[in-house]
This record gives sequence, C-alpha cells and structure tokens, in this order.
Amino acid sequence: MNYLLGFFRKTLDQDELTKVALIGVGNLGTAFLNYNFLKNNNTKIEVAFDVDESKVGTKIGDVPVHHMDDLEEVIINNNIQVAILTVPAPPAQAITDRMVNAKIKGILNFTPARLTVPASIRIHHIDLAVELQSLVYFLKNYPEEM
Repeated sequence: MNYLLGFFRKTLDQDELTKVALIGVGNLGTAFLNYNFLKNNNTKIEVAFDVDESKVGTKIGDVPVHHMDDLEEVIINNNIQVAILTVPAPPAQAITDRMVNAKIKGILNFTPARLTVPASIRIHHIDLAVELQSLVYFLKNYPEEM
C-alpha cells in the first residue's frame, strides 16, 4: 500500500482531499473499498462502479456503488480526478476512454491490459505477478547482511 500512497502523493497536490473512483468491485476492488486509505486522510475512495446488479445501489466500506452506465456523470459531478481500475482486461480500454472523456487525470491500472491514454493523463500499470517476482528476486539475490 505504500506504493499506492506514494502514487497519489506524486500525482496530485495532497494539501486537499483527493477523491478517487474505483472501477470494478470484484475481489481486489472490494479489498480497496474496505481499506480505503485510512492512514492517509487526504486520499479517499469516494465512489465505486460495477455492472453487477447485486452490488449496484449498495455501499461497501461506506462507499456507494454506482452502475457503470453512470460513470461519466458521477465522476464529473463529484470532481473525481483519480481512478483505480480493477476490471477484466477485455473492457478495460473502453472504460478508460470513458474516464478520459470524464476528465480523469490519473489512473492506477491493475488490469493486465496496457491502456492507451492521452499524454496529459498519468497512468501507472501494476502487475502483481511482476511485483511478486521482483520481491522474490531481491530476497534471493540481495540477502540482508548480518
């Protein structure tokens, strides 16, 4: 989570609240909603989006879940500037295009898709498998000196 907090600090001025949208309320998305950056009072997941009718209209970790059909309207009306994308790969680019139209400034991409955005938008791709492999590599090759 330290990496995520660093991403938000670098992406936006942290003197004011940064409102975040979470796109995709599956296992990973639900974990983010329940955590919701409690240690960093300047970053808050404000809204979430999904297509699952059983989740739409509910709250998870006090965050309201909206239908994907309302993405642009809710993002614009709530002045959301950053999004966390945790959807399956196939719809990821189309959803990203919609976020671009809604004036999102930064995207943290947890999908395997490599997304295309205008140069004015900051995007960070997070591949958990690569991060884990990197950790294992450093543990094996740079053991702590005793």
